[in-house]
Amino acid sequence: MVNALLSDVDIPPSADTSDNTLEHLRSSLDSITDNMAVIDTNGIIVMVNAAWQQMALTDNPHANRAAHYLDVGSNYFDVASCCDSGDQTGKVARGIRDVLSARIEAFCLSYPCHTSGDQHWFTITVTPVKWEGQRGALLTRTDTTPRHRLHRGYPTAPPGD
Repeated sequence: MVNALLSDVDIPPSADTSDNTLEHLRSSLDSITDNMAVIDTNGIIVMVNAAWQQMALTDNPHANRAAHYLDVGSNYFDVASCCDSGDQTGKVARGIRDVLSARIEAFCLSYPCHTSGDQHWFTITVTPVKWEGQRGALLTRTDTTPRHRLHRGYPTAPPGD
């Protein structure tokens, strides 16, 4: 597993203080294909992008409904605990908390997140953002399964695809 701390991350202050800032942020996040969520200081998901919403639909056993634990209003620390990744779950939660408390500038970790039917790997990057006057965090979750399968000599797609 790769565990790297990023140290030279500087987020410029926003010049736009209008009500359009929130809509601009949402539009910007939706243009990115990685799963992205903004959490507040308590880990509550306050905004997600379209890719995150699609992932929530895909990960839910109930057709055409987003998994409730991935939706706005849910606590991301609860989401992280749903993933059977051993001690990596603790590292993800600790990294997020360290960014939220400003102990570190940013956090990045690759981790397994296997289901009963298949093996998956993700990389999460956590960077600070201001949210309603408080320090929040932007979570970027990238599916790195194809790269891990290729590196380990596995087929790049699960059987049956």
